[in-house]
Amino acid sequence: MEKGYLAKETLEDGYQYLFFRLHNLNTFLYGTIRAGAAHSQNGFCEYLGRFLPLFKNQWKTVWRMDSGYFNEESFDIFSENEAQFFVKAPMHEKREGMAAHSPDLVWRNPEIQYASLITRTKQRTLKREIFKGA
Repeated sequence: MEKGYLAKETLEDGYQYLFFRLHNLNTFLYGTIRAGAAHSQNGFCEYLGRFLPLFKNQWKTVWRMDSGYFNEESFDIFSENEAQFFVKAPMHEKREGMAAHSPDLVWRNPEIQYASLITRTKQRTLKREIFKGA
């Protein structure tokens, strides 16, 4: 039973809005209301599989997402459909430690310290992770 909108992720019953917005056209491609007990990422790859082929070979698209959507399956779908994407990596102690001490990272630019690391998903899609220094 749906009880109402929940602003934060909880396990309570409720609902959440999911929108795909086309910035340059200032319009929404798709919108739905889903059960709030589901994680925002649930079904995300199915949505990408439905919408990205609409743009392939017609428009270059750029997608921006928060860390809740950090998912290698979606990276592969974006790559297959020639879409550029930016997603914030979830930060936890293990990642922060790797970023600070990994011999694979070469820190650049003394004014704005950053490093990048190119890796591959299980499906061999290239991905670049960018780390910002303190």
